[in-house]
Amino acid sequence: MHTISCPTVLLPARKGSVRRTPTAVVAPDVAFRRSIATPVRSRQSQPVRLSGGRANGVRCQASDGEELDLVEARALLQRALGTHNNELSGPGACFGLGEDGAWDSATVGNPVVRCFLGDDEERWVMYYHGRKYLDDKKMDGSHPESLDSGFVGLATSFDGVNWKRGVGAVSLRGDRTAYSAGTDVGTVLTPNTEDWWVFDTCHVGVGDVQMLNSDHVQTFGGAGVYWMFYHGGDFNETHENDDGTGAVSEGLRRRPGLALSQDGINFARIESDHYTGALFDFGKEGEWDALGCANPQVVSLGKDKLRMYYDGAETPNTPSSIGMATSESGFKWEKAGKVFPPGPPGSFDEAGVSRPWVLPLPPNKGGGFLMYYEGKSKEGVYSIGAATSADGVEWGRNEEPVLAASPDAEAWDAGGVRAPCPVIMAGGKLRLYYSGTDKAGSPTNGIGVATCEAEDLFTFTRRVSQKVTELSDS
Repeated sequence: MHTISCPTVLLPARKGSVRRTPTAVVAPDVAFRRSIATPVRSRQSQPVRLSGGRANGVRCQASDGEELDLVEARALLQRALGTHNNELSGPGACFGLGEDGAWDSATVGNPVVRCFLGDDEERWVMYYHGRKYLDDKKMDGSHPESLDSGFVGLATSFDGVNWKRGVGAVSLRGDRTAYSAGTDVGTVLTPNTEDWWVFDTCHVGVGDVQMLNSDHVQTFGGAGVYWMFYHGGDFNETHENDDGTGAVSEGLRRRPGLALSQDGINFARIESDHYTGALFDFGKEGEWDALGCANPQVVSLGKDKLRMYYDGAETPNTPSSIGMATSESGFKWEKAGKVFPPGPPGSFDEAGVSRPWVLPLPPNKGGGFLMYYEGKSKEGVYSIGAATSADGVEWGRNEEPVLAASPDAEAWDAGGVRAPCPVIMAGGKLRLYYSGTDKAGSPTNGIGVATCEAEDLFTFTRRVSQKVTELSDS
């Protein structure tokens, strides 16, 4: 049995408050007025002892003797106290399925990760979407099980690797900040059950979350409003075959939508001019995006200059492509057409490209734009590719993926990797968050993270977590 000892965790006393043991790790910069010395059991039923000590000067020692920092120490405690998470292990793994019965017990996917820097620490939030299993082990919702979207949820973290989640709807507990360590997180956007004619009655999936100011310029942790760009599907039926025959599915025809929030938790849908409330419609019959427009990601190019990249396909059996739309306000959009088609025969992305994430590059990186995206091979296996562009319209693709399915047949992501979300780190390095599946063609069952060096934005290595066995006072 491993014993973990840590400094006393003290909470601010509140008038009329009841003394009780908290179930979350508290940031070290709070006022210290209450101590804890209580045995706690983690979800793995391993005894964990919290003992008294100083609030600062924590020393965290790994199995190889390496001393780790306070952020990793807090993350260890966060895991020990329970995160309502089915364990996911192996290189890259950082976030698994929710516990049985939770809204995300069947699928998790499309991570949208943001880091906010405070005075004393960094705080991370991850928006993602998922679905749950019903009693008969079928997924909820009437849309195909190949779609991992259903509800949109939120998880929080101190380090962007170890995440805290909830099992139901978000409970604010009096805290209006999305990235607070004490927030009980869960679903933040669900299918619309109030209006039958809208585009998102069947399922919703997150595409991007930006904090934009009044000039539609991106901010990080400062003044601004959370803009969630998402897609939704309705209950209209679509035939499996292009000739109108075969099985019938609901929810395949998706449209992009917008929801706004002042705190990153409580989102209000914004109805656009389209009769369904969507930001714009999918294409007409015969157009490249006639089946639907999904996974919107937005780039701010300055005052009142917004671009949206999204994916679409003409029919259920045609390869998906990536298109673009433009806007000055963020509410009204003009489609600009297809900008990135599938790869040539024999390539890793010949059967479709989707879920784009575009980054403007700084001058020291040559300027222009870098796009990560998921590519589908003719065998149905997904990999993450990259492309570059001088103007964000004409793209040149890398011939090889930057991250492929794990070669380990037993790995959690051996069946494919999808939905890239890059996060710029100190020194120009990148973290690449992604969804994974253990079997090709199966829904995504976890979220992972890979890293690259600043000099090479096209070679990623799955992050390997450092196993911590001891935490003690210095």
